[in-house]
Amino acid sequence: MFIFIPAMNSVRHYVPLHLSLFLVSGILSGFLFQGRPGIFMGISFLMLMGLIAIYFWSKKHYSKRILFQLLSYVLVFYVGFIQVLLQLPAHQKKHYAHFINPENTVVFYVTNILKPSNYYRKYIVKIQRIDRRQSLGKLLLYVQKDTAATPLEPGKYYAVHARIQKPQARLNPYTFDYASYLKKQGIYYQIKTRAANISDLILARRSLRKTAYKIKEQIKNNLASFPFSRQESAIIYALILGERQDVSKNLLEDYAGAGAIHILAVSGLHVGIWYLILSFLCKPLEKRKYGKIIRLLLILTILWAYALLTGLSASVVRAVSMFSFIAVGKTGKRQTNNLQALITSFFLLLLIHPLYLFDVGFQMSYTAVLAIILFYPVFYGFFPETRLLLLQKIFQLSSLSTAASIGTFPLSLYYFHQFPGLFIISNLLIVPLLGIIMSLGIGVVFLAYFNIIPEPLAYILAFLIRNMNHVVRLLAAQKEFLLQNLHFSFPSVLLSYLFLAGIYLWWWYKNRKSKLIVLGISALFLTYLIYEKRQSLQQNEVWAFHKTKATILAEVRGNSLQISASIDTAKQADTYVVKALKVAKNIRHTHKVLLKDNILKYHNDNILIIDSLGVCPRLPFKVQTLYLRDSPRINLVRVIEQLHPERIIADGSNYTSYRLRWQKTCHKKQVDFYATAQQGAFRFP
Repeated sequence: MFIFIPAMNSVRHYVPLHLSLFLVSGILSGFLFQGRPGIFMGISFLMLMGLIAIYFWSKKHYSKRILFQLLSYVLVFYVGFIQVLLQLPAHQKKHYAHFINPENTVVFYVTNILKPSNYYRKYIVKIQRIDRRQSLGKLLLYVQKDTAATPLEPGKYYAVHARIQKPQARLNPYTFDYASYLKKQGIYYQIKTRAANISDLILARRSLRKTAYKIKEQIKNNLASFPFSRQESAIIYALILGERQDVSKNLLEDYAGAGAIHILAVSGLHVGIWYLILSFLCKPLEKRKYGKIIRLLLILTILWAYALLTGLSASVVRAVSMFSFIAVGKTGKRQTNNLQALITSFFLLLLIHPLYLFDVGFQMSYTAVLAIILFYPVFYGFFPETRLLLLQKIFQLSSLSTAASIGTFPLSLYYFHQFPGLFIISNLLIVPLLGIIMSLGIGVVFLAYFNIIPEPLAYILAFLIRNMNHVVRLLAAQKEFLLQNLHFSFPSVLLSYLFLAGIYLWWWYKNRKSKLIVLGISALFLTYLIYEKRQSLQQNEVWAFHKTKATILAEVRGNSLQISASIDTAKQADTYVVKALKVAKNIRHTHKVLLKDNILKYHNDNILIIDSLGVCPRLPFKVQTLYLRDSPRINLVRVIEQLHPERIIADGSNYTSYRLRWQKTCHKKQVDFYATAQQGAFRFP
């Protein structure tokens, strides 16, 4: 694909591009296959020695340089493979996972403060010691909310005596797998505790994160004395300081519905605005001796200081790295283009942090910037030429937002199953405001540190934020333009990007060959969609979902879904678990019924449901499945001897004590017992 895209002609032979492809392949292989890293490191060492030997040999034999090139690619592949393996606790001798007991005393320090839930404050921490053993590794810490307790601070050492446990795996199919997400962040365990169980060790480690945290806290305390409402302060914290914890759920939903949620997450857009502002302000330096070098150093210093202030979050580090390479590329005599800078930053970031590859923000950042580089000239070319500066800016913003949205469209559908139809309008209205708000906000935050904000400046900033929020609410209210619950599979994502590449190729060349390529990709995409549609019409499966204090059975037939629930079915049909199933299975029709019958038949499976009444009738046919719900008071031994079921299922509507007692009984009677609270949703055979 890369060979035929004209904008990439300058990078066809760009070494980091080729290395990136093999590095990505190695990282993906590392997740698919397990192995001993020592063996692969030995192989890599031998390959490195061979690489050096072939290099000197190929200098004398030019035609043999292809061997050096191929060996370099294989070596980078192995580096990616090993990097992933070394992230696993099994391959780290000092990882705390090897020392877990029923309870441990853990010494740690906080690296990241996450958005709190209703009941817990959440932190990502790094382990230093576990039961007097030097250790390492990251862990997710939940601390019960307590108004009397002081939140934990980055950079300080703490100790806690608690139970280390694995995060709860998802209990229902097709829902978000938080445990898997944490593993891709290098986090395999968690601790849930109370603030009273955590001891402050007084000891403090020198940390840039700690310094940044102290600065942010001082800024927030000083801002509290100025005339900003709670929502306005929350937007300032989100845009400038990179903290979304204080943004209300309703406001977040409004920004998502308006197609402007990316504005509240400090990433490429914000760092790009910073870079443009700094480039403009530092441009006069270019006329001085060594001015370009001074300008570069100043831009890099301020960008990385900003990254530090926001807590060195992954998204900000990625964006700052990207624009740092762009700034460096624009400084030398032989300037590199933006595409080369993008590829170089991509390669180096994955080389240092291979797990970034699985981060949704990482994927969307790079696809958005790549789409802007490739498609911005395409869309801007559709607008008529004009000398009016205002129209030029409108055309530029429209082209920019359209290009970025086109680039992230497949990923948005795949991960979030929705697409805001008003994204162009929201970007036209909000992005110009964002530039002004960020410029003023940076000044306000800087002055807030010294507690000397001029009141007129504070009022202007509050007025702009208030109006931006108002625009967002108006756009989010247009529900008919928000496409939701859209099914989009991973092969569709790949085919979508192939199609975009084909469209770009056809736009550039406009010849018969490029048209045939577009038609071929379109035919392939259409064939896959037809195949997917036929597969969805042949679906036939039944699930017993896990739902606390409720029973939900879901039967999928073709593109139709029947929900049988023990409570209000209208509400159950809209629960998260049912929505996830509908999206994954591309459901078009949903039928809801109240679960009344005690005898059901799915496929060749006769199911007897015993509810709170505890009635167990004598049946003239064989019962394969005994389904227990609503904590029935029954003598399970007698029921098993009477019915001889093949399996017994207890869903989330039962008391825990009952479930544990039934489990012991089934073990003694050698009957399969399945509890949705432990094993997740059950799929009937």
